[in-house]
Amino acid sequence: MLLLRALLLWSLVSLHVVAGAVLFRRLFGRESNWYGVLVPMLAFCMFLNFIENFIPIHSLLWLLPFTTIGSILLLVRPSITWEEFRHLINPVPAHASGPAAVPADEPSSDRSGLWGEGLRPAAPAPIKPALSVFSWDGLRLPLGIFLVSFAFTFFIRCVEPDILPSSDGLADLNLLANFTKGETLPPTDGWMPPFKLQYYYTFHHYAASLLTRLLGVDIGTGYNLSHALLSAFTCFVAAAAAWRITGRVWITLLLPFMIESAATGSSAYLLLTEPDPSPWIMDNLSGGLNYHDGSDHHDNNPIWKLLATAPHRERLELQVPGFWTWRDEYHSNAAGHFLTLFAVWLLMELAANERRNWPWIAAVLVPFIAILSSTWALPITALLCGGGLAIALLSKRRPENPTFVFIAVAVGLVCVWPTLQPTFSGPNSPPVMWNHIEWRTPLYEFLIQWWPIYTLWLSLFFVWNKLPAGLKWAHAAVPFMLIAIEFINIDQGRYNTIEKMWGYTYGVGLVAFFSAVAMRPGIGYRLLTGVLLFSAIISLFGWLHTTFRWVDWKKSAWHLEGNGVLRNDPQRARLLQVLSQLRNATLLTGKVEWAYNSSPAVAVFSGNQTYIAWTFSEERYGHKGENDYRAQQVNDFYAGKAPDPLGFLTSHSIAAVVIWPDDNIPDDLVTTLKGQLEPYFNYIDCRGDGSNNAGVFMYQPTLVEKPAEASPAVANPVPTNPAPMNP
Repeated sequence: MLLLRALLLWSLVSLHVVAGAVLFRRLFGRESNWYGVLVPMLAFCMFLNFIENFIPIHSLLWLLPFTTIGSILLLVRPSITWEEFRHLINPVPAHASGPAAVPADEPSSDRSGLWGEGLRPAAPAPIKPALSVFSWDGLRLPLGIFLVSFAFTFFIRCVEPDILPSSDGLADLNLLANFTKGETLPPTDGWMPPFKLQYYYTFHHYAASLLTRLLGVDIGTGYNLSHALLSAFTCFVAAAAAWRITGRVWITLLLPFMIESAATGSSAYLLLTEPDPSPWIMDNLSGGLNYHDGSDHHDNNPIWKLLATAPHRERLELQVPGFWTWRDEYHSNAAGHFLTLFAVWLLMELAANERRNWPWIAAVLVPFIAILSSTWALPITALLCGGGLAIALLSKRRPENPTFVFIAVAVGLVCVWPTLQPTFSGPNSPPVMWNHIEWRTPLYEFLIQWWPIYTLWLSLFFVWNKLPAGLKWAHAAVPFMLIAIEFINIDQGRYNTIEKMWGYTYGVGLVAFFSAVAMRPGIGYRLLTGVLLFSAIISLFGWLHTTFRWVDWKKSAWHLEGNGVLRNDPQRARLLQVLSQLRNATLLTGKVEWAYNSSPAVAVFSGNQTYIAWTFSEERYGHKGENDYRAQQVNDFYAGKAPDPLGFLTSHSIAAVVIWPDDNIPDDLVTTLKGQLEPYFNYIDCRGDGSNNAGVFMYQPTLVEKPAEASPAVANPVPTNPAPMNP
């Protein structure tokens, strides 16, 4: 049944994406068919983002039958026009009206590549009679690439669906859950209610909440499904850019493989030399020194030995686009890779000698979406999209319909502005500073990690004069970004800047330069292409090996709800079952830590909130001070130091207190809390056969026998939606 459910979800999402592409072709037959896979989805998210800033929408499940039936109708009769639809509903005699003349579909072949092949001017749309036969020419390749990519990425999430607290997966899940509560935007922060969540990259989490609400699935399933969909879209835009550069089917098909291989310059070497490679080793070189088990591993490996001699040893992780398919995090970095590669495609579209509308619209809007999804991706997306617009304007090319472009851009900006505006005035923008000299990247580390990109980059100098304008701009943008990253640092420390901006720049170079090199004749270009493919094959094998080595086929595989961290432990499973009786209530989930403890998972998966969770996350969200204050309150409560435990709970509208097994709460403290919290909180014991205490103090005012006016719990009732407090 779990497998059938996964197939049904994949089919439903694929049906809507394919139908959206068909509808786009019907509306914009002169545009590239590739846009049809993305534009309807992005337009839907942006429109509802605007609506929910004023009108909350708790569920979209009521919409699913209409969108499904409409999608099926579009696929059964893809060429149907409004006149045909009207005649289907209200038939008229054949002699009453003649066949209506409507624009034909886009010419059967999509546009060719950019490389010196003399781009054909746009063909005028011929006129054809209604009831014509729809042609799938031009749609088969983009839809095939999307469907296969989505099937692969969804399969990875199906066999390894657990959302873990060991990194940011649980925090990302909480961000998604915040948007599913049926509140106007910005929503309440589920890890620090009643504060509002005003964080500067959550648009992809909001988009995931729309998919979750549309399908009516639990948040874990929505998380994994959205994770796979975003990874598939990343593969798709990489292929779209390759198709626009080369016009070669085999290169276009290779790009999703190159993305999913997640190959850096060192991944193949590490896989062949490390006895026990893991994702935390494969994605970087220097990070392995920090993540290793403490043994003198670098003494036996010349690369580790070389890196250990660096004067400053901070984690310089190179996380390339496909890396995020294999991790359980639906993170902002993944959204940034999608938008960055989308910008590469738009650059190539704008640099082409054609007049179209949607490349102009998307090139203006994508940098704004980057601000809302992964602000770290803004510099590279703005550089690529801005360069494409400049090339087009300097070449005296204009959109096919400037009025339509202006209206579409204006509507798009209006839709995202309510979410953008708080971001521009938010207190949590990271500082920008000159990089300390001791933080600079060791030259040998760069040479090892980046050899695929700088080798491709150097090889294109031999054909520089033949490069299309878009490739020339990308060829200049990549070294510019690398130099800028080396001298300018965002936030303190190098870890965040490198992890994000290195990965985005690497993706740009891989998609643009590999596509250009792979299509060139000559033994040198063929040899370089073969070497990179061989490295990618080894890397992909490594990722598959590490993934399937850890798959728990009996307990976790195909459980898309992703709550294995709770479901697979009897005590935690019982806690989840008890707390699922509540909805959107505020809990104490256990002792508070800086990050990566698992107790907040019980609040997120049960559909509730926690008074305070990871202080690290709340500090990032702009709550420094309040998060430390709450953490001290909660930890004093669990240490038996709270002066008035019952007053603390009722004054903060806390509906349940979790005794988390990993907190090692002693028996005498549980007994003391029972006496302090009675009769307003009833203790539900979930210890079972476990060695540590586990249970829930549940607020149940019906148990109180005292008069209502004497009850502090009645004087401070637990509200369904507590009023905001002053920060």
